[in-house]
Amino acid sequence: MSHEKKIKNESGETMKAGCVVVNDNNEVLLVSRVDEDIWSYPKGHAEAGENLEDVAVREVLEETGYEVEIISRLSDLKYLRGGTDEEIVVAMFKAKSLGQKATAEEGTKSKWFPLEEAKKVVYTNIAYLLGEV
Repeated sequence: MSHEKKIKNESGETMKAGCVVVNDNNEVLLVSRVDEDIWSYPKGHAEAGENLEDVAVREVLEETGYEVEIISRLSDLKYLRGGTDEEIVVAMFKAKSLGQKATAEEGTKSKWFPLEEAKKVVYTNIAYLLGEV
């Protein structure tokens, strides 16, 4: 993925998109760096010419190897990037898994968590999204 130019919205916030991926077993797919056990939703920067749904689907595939289908729009995540105070807005979507089709990018790992367990392992400030799925 290219990080040459970040896409900003009309308010000057950096735009990202991601998914809360669910399966038929009421599980949620979360991602982490391989050297950590801090779990989050797959998400990433928008690139020129992409719509937010395309960004979300691409980021899930890159970070987990899973193909997904968008089901619905969820609430946005908004936060300040640590150290820079860069304002970030993440358009979040509920998506269903279509199966693992590729290898995840190097440096990331993914795991399916039962919904109730997922609420306990994600950052507390983003756990509310699990109530929307």
